[in-house]
Amino acid sequence: DSGTFVGGGSYNAAITMYGTVCGGFKNIVDGAYSAILGGYKDSVAGDFSFAFGDSVVLTNTADNTFAFGRKFTSSSSSSVIFHDTVTPIKVGIGTPNPTGQLDVNANDIRIRTSQTPASSSADGYTGEVAWDANYIYICTFGDGPGGGADSWKRAALSTW
Repeated sequence: DSGTFVGGGSYNAAITMYGTVCGGFKNIVDGAYSAILGGYKDSVAGDFSFAFGDSVVLTNTADNTFAFGRKFTSSSSSSVIFHDTVTPIKVGIGTPNPTGQLDVNANDIRIRTSQTPASSSADGYTGEVAWDANYIYICTFGDGPGGGADSWKRAALSTW
């Protein structure tokens, strides 16, 4: 049993895989690959689901969920949440309540590709981070390509 679609309203439920609720108030989707597309005080309880709305609850069974809106609550540790409680939008990875523009609830962040700025005045954006086998670099002043006098600083890397 899959593929329930509810076209708005209140207190609707799509308790099935691929369930979709569009708009409304206090609706529920409970099934993998489900979606709430706009709404208020809705609940999502299915893995690999999507929610867009205001005051949406992602339950602890809603893992690998993507949410966009404002005032989310979640006990899921593997959700990506674009949280618009204040402007600009905050992004939380593994946290339902991001406190910074990007809030990663993990013990690592990986930048897969090395990059060496051409010089200490190479184009860059303030706060941009790069690395290579010998240094970690941070752009301390810059507004990107063609923007003028950008400034990079670096710290040497060593084994211990």
